[in-house]
Amino acid sequence: MALGGLPRLTFDDQGEGGSLARANVCGMVPPSPDASANAYRGPDFLVLDERLTTWTPADPAEKAPLLLTFGGSDTHGLTPRILAALGGGWTGAMPVHVITGPAFRHEEALLEALRRFSGEIVHASAVPDLLPLIAGAGMVVCAGGLTAHESAALGRATLVVASEPHEIPPARYLADRGACRYLGYRDEDVEARLEREVRAWLEHPEARARDGAMGRAVVDGRGLERVVAILEACA
Repeated sequence: MALGGLPRLTFDDQGEGGSLARANVCGMVPPSPDASANAYRGPDFLVLDERLTTWTPADPAEKAPLLLTFGGSDTHGLTPRILAALGGGWTGAMPVHVITGPAFRHEEALLEALRRFSGEIVHASAVPDLLPLIAGAGMVVCAGGLTAHESAALGRATLVVASEPHEIPPARYLADRGACRYLGYRDEDVEARLEREVRAWLEHPEARARDGAMGRAVVDGRGLERVVAILEACA
């Protein structure tokens, strides 16, 4: 539909407005046969950093870290919770890098988890560029939003905990296609699944490399190009 003579394109509109647009781009919503004809869904249409289209991920270094990050705020305090689970039975086979964002508000719980952690660990806050850290990781533990898709596009073995309800469908979509291992929603017993998956990947690095490579087949990082093409077609 045109508004004042101009075509209308909407992003992430799951309400009635989406049906009124010429195109409705929903990169975080899995494709569905029931979607309207104007809907562009799934990671093929997710706008990510354009560097992902030219980044050639190297094989992880021998001591590449496990990267633990849950976004700018980590509203529900998953970072200290997951770190505590890792620290409970950690073998020291892999260093851990913890990244928190500028709006993180669970400092006391995190400090306690850091204090109890027995392996090699680094904590950084509000890093200016997360992509190089993802690219250099041996595996990534994150929420089900953009970071999970960036990690898949960079070919990293990725474990996902859905922090919010809207992250469950895209996380399951990625997991069903081998682009990540889905540990569950934040209220579930993700700790037991975390330990099982991490240990399996540590014991079978070839499986970890294979799973990481599958992510690049699902998320190619070219969503920006496709959205630009949609915009041009609407003009």
